Amino acid sequence: MSDEAEMSQEDGAKASGKSNDVPIAARSIVNVQRAGCEMRIKAQVLGAVPGAYIVLREVASGGRADHRLSAISPRVGDTLLVRFLHDGVVFGFRAGVARIVMEPEFLLFISYPIRVERFSVRQQRRWVCSVPCAIMSGDKADHALMTDVNESGCGIVGKVQQDVALPEVDHPLRITLRTPGADQPFTVEGMIRRIDGTETVWQAGIAFDEAQQQMLEVLMPYLLIDAER
Repeated sequence: MSDEAEMSQEDGAKASGKSNDVPIAARSIVNVQRAGCEMRIKAQVLGAVPGAYIVLREVASGGRADHRLSAISPRVGDTLLVRFLHDGVVFGFRAGVARIVMEPEFLLFISYPIRVERFSVRQQRRWVCSVPCAIMSGDKADHALMTDVNESGCGIVGKVQQDVALPEVDHPLRITLRTPGADQPFTVEGMIRRIDGTETVWQAGIAFDEAQQQMLEVLMPYLLIDAER
């Protein structure tokens, strides 16, 4: 499949529009791919000047060499495909490499995009919530907060722990939460479909293995409460 076709079909999402608006900010995590290369690397946004350039840096120093931004071997003039998730929408754009800085750290200056493609990744309404939960990824247990939910999936957020690797995309995840009025906690099996974050917190989108209508019915009376602020 060509890079152009891949940009148009990213994650099977539906196109929702095109513009040059980029809701990107310092510490945002993006996926970077050099045109013509299959390798995708996570990078962190150091800063951006709208209409001029965006600066990318390594997500973390000291990581595996093949997980670092320099692993895609960028050169000035190369075209990069950049993708990131914001508020349930995948943003994707092409940008040329304008400058490469090696010291005191590896930085990529890329051109500010002229056209940005947007794709909705949510086919059903997500209800905003704030539900504490326990998660299990492989043999690693952690605490998290469910931030939105519907019967087919949810969003969760957790705290980045030093020297502890984040859960990975396409890995199974088990979520346990106690809903109001339930005698026993609910345990939900799912798959991590996306994950990104900053230096302090990570956010993930989870697709449930089975529709969780019962759990949603128990939560719904509370999800419908809109507290005045």
